[in-house]
Amino acid sequence: MDLLCVCEPRFKRALLEIHVEVPLDGDSPARTLLVSVLEQGSAGHPSRLALARALQEAWGADLDLWADRNGEVHRLTTRVSWVGESLLPAGADVVSGLLPLAREVWEAPRRGEDGRPFRAEVVEREREHLVKRIRSLRDDRAAWAEQRFLAHMCADEPYGRPPWGDEAAMAAVTGDDLERVRLAALSGGRVLAVAVGPVEEEPIEEFLAEWFRDRAEPPPLPAVVQRRPGERREVREELPGEQARFHYGFRCPLPEDEAGREALLLGVSVLGGGVHSRLFRKVREERSLAYGISARLRSRKGLLTVAAGIQAEHADEVRDRVDAELADLRRAGPAQEELDHARRQLEQRLVALSESPGALAAYLVREEVLGLRRAPEDRRAALRSVTPAAVAAELERPIPDTVYLLAPTQP
Repeated sequence: MDLLCVCEPRFKRALLEIHVEVPLDGDSPARTLLVSVLEQGSAGHPSRLALARALQEAWGADLDLWADRNGEVHRLTTRVSWVGESLLPAGADVVSGLLPLAREVWEAPRRGEDGRPFRAEVVEREREHLVKRIRSLRDDRAAWAEQRFLAHMCADEPYGRPPWGDEAAMAAVTGDDLERVRLAALSGGRVLAVAVGPVEEEPIEEFLAEWFRDRAEPPPLPAVVQRRPGERREVREELPGEQARFHYGFRCPLPEDEAGREALLLGVSVLGGGVHSRLFRKVREERSLAYGISARLRSRKGLLTVAAGIQAEHADEVRDRVDAELADLRRAGPAQEELDHARRQLEQRLVALSESPGALAAYLVREEVLGLRRAPEDRRAALRSVTPAAVAAELERPIPDTVYLLAPTQP
């Protein structure tokens, strides 16, 4: 496993995140349900109330579990956070009791009756709760449109499947499935831990070494599916509503070198990274074709995607404006003012990392999984060397793949 540690006494709270990464596959619905069930109690703390009491006794510590999709990886995260011991009464020891609690939740869950791996009523309750959440996703038009867009663009790829599956897949998960994926994650997942704040590295390293020392080297994660698209596909679906949701996806393999990656990221920022961007100014402000529009780079998967809230009759014009602005940036590059504005915005985000343990932890994990491993100040230095010509060159990478529109149902 890997441990990233930033010992920063300025922060009032410390945090430790333990990420277990496994392939995004057919067991993802079971893993999504698993983290919900594990939060309901352990053998030593057999209820949410008992866990809450233990955390309160640890001077108001927090313990959270969640699962999410990161590229074509299913990431199971355990986060513990606590008040820095320098702010507590002399002799107070939080870490030695809190970290074993995180391990207990995973390794000693509360078992069910008659040898069942989990309590049947807990599994049933949490499963039904997730089924209802999946069913209600259609009511969130933005989230539903993004899910359907990725399902079309990345059909037959792991990234095209939501990690929670669908209603049928979630409803079919059993307690035995939860136990199987729990054991598989602990024994075969790739583990990345990050600790930030007023922490001491040695106790955390010893705790993690003791927990995972008996594991064999986990298998490598599957390679990301990189498909070169053919002719651009256009998909329209309908649901009752007033506003349409527009998505435009490009395949965009990342450059190998650091300078190229920064030029590409700045180019995406100039294209659609905020109120300073081309798409916001040209599509929303000048032509009133969108309520909001933005672009993002999904680095681990290698996608550039544009999302907008629009009136359905403007979809073709919005698509054409995206193509036109991208073509212009490829031809002439951004104006120096545009590039400087995008650079300042990204630099401000990097500076702000020093104010938030959670944000800094997320940054460090992203750098690690992309194989970059740069301190924020090193990345700021790399941003300063990017030129308009470099941005223009890197924006040749995106290849149009899929245009998706979720439109209001027509009479």
